[in-house]
Amino acid sequence: MWLIDLDEYRPGPFVLDSDRLPGSRRYLSPEELTRGATIDERTTVHALGRTLHHLLDGPSGWRGTAAERAVVDRAGRPDPAQRHATVAALVDDWRTA
Repeated sequence: MWLIDLDEYRPGPFVLDSDRLPGSRRYLSPEELTRGATIDERTTVHALGRTLHHLLDGPSGWRGTAAERAVVDRAGRPDPAQRHATVAALVDDWRTA
C-alpha cells in the first residue's frame, strides 16, 4: 500500500506560518493546528499512526494485535517527542509487532 498526501508537501522540516495545514482533523497532529509549530517527520509519523488506527479499529473493536495497538498508540501521541523519531522507526516497530 502506498500513501500519498496531496494536500501539503515541502522537502524538509518547516515552521507552520498559517493557522493550520489543510486536511481532516481526524489525521492532523496537534502541531499541524498550531501556528509557529515545527512540521517534520514526526508529524508524518502521527498521520501514519492515525491512518493505521483508522484501518484497524472498527465497530466490533480492534482488529490488530496488542503489540500493533501499542505501536499505533505511540505513533499518534500528541507530543511529537513521544512519537517514533522517523517513519523508518515506525515501520521497524510495526514489522516487529
